[in-house]
Amino acid sequence: MSRIRFHDGENTPWVDVPEHRSGIRMHEMGDPQSLQMYEVKMAPGAIAENHAHEQDEIIYVLGGEMHMGRRVLRAGDSVFIAGGSVYGFAVGPDGLHLINFRPRNDASYLTQADMQAQKRMQ
Repeated sequence: MSRIRFHDGENTPWVDVPEHRSGIRMHEMGDPQSLQMYEVKMAPGAIAENHAHEQDEIIYVLGGEMHMGRRVLRAGDSVFIAGGSVYGFAVGPDGLHLINFRPRNDASYLTQADMQAQKRMQ
């Protein structure tokens, strides 16, 4: 059976994430079988330290800049990141506004140290 869910931006609250100098607004939570989508706004100069997630993800930049190594992603740019890939980024001088898509619910946040520990256990 098909299901349709609407998410009104005016009634979808922003939640502060102080450790990342950001806010997140969950549009579609997802579950083990369905898509996840959320919106993030990050402050100018914020840093997302190297980390990984269990699921694949696509990040679509709505505004500002996302600096990943030598690459600078701006409004309209996107990046695919396979699950388990370690990455980090810096936010440009005007902040960053993005949408994150994942194939299913994923609240994982694995630091580089977490990933190294997992490899040692294998």
